Amino acid sequence: MKRLLAEILQLTSENLRNAEEIRSITEEMQEHIRREDMDSLNRALDRRQAGIDRVDRIHASIDSKIEELAGKGPARKIEEIDRYPEAKEILDIREEIRKINRRICEMEKDNLRNAQALLEEYKDTIQGIKKNRKAMRVYGGNDSRKQSILLNEVK
Repeated sequence: MKRLLAEILQLTSENLRNAEEIRSITEEMQEHIRREDMDSLNRALDRRQAGIDRVDRIHASIDSKIEELAGKGPARKIEEIDRYPEAKEILDIREEIRKINRRICEMEKDNLRNAQALLEEYKDTIQGIKKNRKAMRVYGGNDSRKQSILLNEVK
């Protein structure tokens, strides 16, 4: 049991590091959105997704270890084990991870709101470009001999 608890503790600590990394990347994303730096934002999204994928794999390992632990004694959950200090440490780390995840969720709400505003701005710009292209076709299109009277003549 002690070996399994030590393994679960190690995995849970690794999840804490991943949660902190995801929080840091999410903060970084706020700055990329603010500066409208789409390339950096996309790279940050890829890094964050890699972190989320690591967390998913670690969760699967933890669940497997907890099932194994449940088969070795009367306790079915870490919360039911009180005689090992590792169990309390696991619970403390889980609580810290929950706090970080709540913070990430709040930042993500802000990021989503700001990204949607940015998309609207780009949408308006694209619509303006489409209108301009349509006007260019009306005033002569691709034929340079039919230039618009609104354009200066080049001599």
